[in-house]
Order: sequence, then C-alpha cells, then structure tokens
Amino acid sequence: SNLSEIDHAVAQRDRAKLVGIAHALKGVAGNLAAQDLLEITTKINREYRDANCDLDALLGEVLAMRSEVQKLPELFLERLRRIIPPQKWDAVANTFAEPAPTTFRINTVKVGAHGRAPLQERLQHLGFGLEKISWYPDAFILRRGRLRDLQETEIYKEGQIYVQSLSSMIPPLVLDPKPGERILDLTAAPGSKTTKIACLMKGKGEIVANDNN
Repeated sequence: SNLSEIDHAVAQRDRAKLVGIAHALKGVAGNLAAQDLLEITTKINREYRDANCDLDALLGEVLAMRSEVQKLPELFLERLRRIIPPQKWDAVANTFAEPAPTTFRINTVKVGAHGRAPLQERLQHLGFGLEKISWYPDAFILRRGRLRDLQETEIYKEGQIYVQSLSSMIPPLVLDPKPGERILDLTAAPGSKTTKIACLMKGKGEIVANDNN
C-alpha cells in the first residue's frame, strides 16, 4: 500500500481497510525505508486510538519486526537477497524477527513407529498443544505449554522425544540413511542430526561421529 491509499482510507474512515494495510505491513516490515514506515504508521495510528481497535498493538509489532530485521549484519542480508527470490524476500526476512517455536521429534529407536499416536495422546493429556508437521510425521511444534514443563515430563527424561529445530531435522531426511549402512558425520556436535540418523537407521549399522572438540 502507498501513502495516497492510506490517506484515502483515513479520509473515508475505512477502519477495515486500515487494519488490512497494517496486517500487510507485517509482511514487508523488514524491507521498508525507516521514514516510509514511520510515516505510514503515524498516519494510521493518528486516526484510530479507540479502545476497541487493535491497530496500536499491530503497528507496534510491525515496528518491532523491522527493528529486529535491521539488526542483522548487512553482509548477511546482502547474501540472503542474492539467494532468496524477490517475491519471497519479505516472508523470509521477517522470520528472523519472530521467536522460533519449540519443536521436537519422536525418538523412534525407543518409541517405535507404532508408538507415535499413543505418545502424542499422552502429551496432549498432560496439557500440551501439538501441531503436526506435514512433511515429517515424527516431528511436532509445541503450540501450548512451555519447554521447561515439557522437559519435566517422564517422556522427555526417558529420551522418548528430542527437542530439535525443524531445519536441523532436514539434512538427515535428505541423506536418507538405511539400516546396516556406515555413516561418517564429520561435524557431529552437539549430536542432534547424528541421533536422528540413528533413528532413520533403526539402530542398525555404524555411525562415526566426529568433531573438532
């Protein structure tokens, strides 16, 4: 949205339009010039400060997201711009401004493939809200509950689940190791991918896990 569109929405007191613009800003916050963003948010915020309006909080999120993205090293941002297609830049850049959710995977060496559903039910019974990952059925996002509480469960203490970022789960899936194979992991620390490889190998085979420390 440009400033003239916002001016028109303000003049027409089109609150729905302004809310839509504010939401759209969240998608491009990391790529806007500071002055443009300040002018846009000021114009919208000036009109709508009533108690029933969520624009203040929404625009605060926009400004915070832009601030976090701009903290990233410029060389990193330049390299990212060369890798990421322009149409996807805003969505990718803004992920660096959002806290990463807690994610974990089932340790199939201990639980087994048929233990996925019962384990999920046990965690939900304990009050945890879980979201399944479409591309990997053994992985979940923790949507309700704290990591600290999850780590206090017997399920966690017995090693039936392993807290790991989704991006870290991908390399072993791409490698697709098979039971009985011999795997050399040259940069193994702290061992998240290595243990995932062991799960994919169903505990059968040989893994040499190495690191410089």
